[in-house]
Amino acid sequence: MSTLSWSDSLALNQPQMDATHHEFVDLLATLDAAFDGPEKLLELALDAVVEHTEGHFAQEEHWMLGMGFAPQNCHSYQHAQVLKAMHEVLDRLRLDGDVVLARQLFDELVEWFPAHARTMDASLAQCMASMAYVPADPARMPPPAATAYAACAS
Repeated sequence: MSTLSWSDSLALNQPQMDATHHEFVDLLATLDAAFDGPEKLLELALDAVVEHTEGHFAQEEHWMLGMGFAPQNCHSYQHAQVLKAMHEVLDRLRLDGDVVLARQLFDELVEWFPAHARTMDASLAQCMASMAYVPADPARMPPPAATAYAACAS
């Protein structure tokens, strides 16, 4: 069984992203604890993780588009694949009571998330900083420039 706790190693020095990531890690801990309880609580915990992740990824997608990222990029593709898997597992838990598959998803998320945060999300945070992108106020963000994006993409 894998575990994941919030630590400074997951922090990216982008306050909104860090707060969202911290919440994700906390929800994973709640999900982990739910494996020891009734299946209905497990379903509720997994549903909370899925709901959070939908908003979490939508927030990052909004930022990427606001900075001029192509709509079809590897970061967005990975988000789509993770959400697809989460929805499929939640459906299997609801329909078939497949706790084993839900546990496998949990274990995979615990392994996937730190790597995703250290690579794709860290690059996004760095790009946000270099472009002076203010996520709380997208109107203050300078218009995307191909050269600015090229610097972030390399």
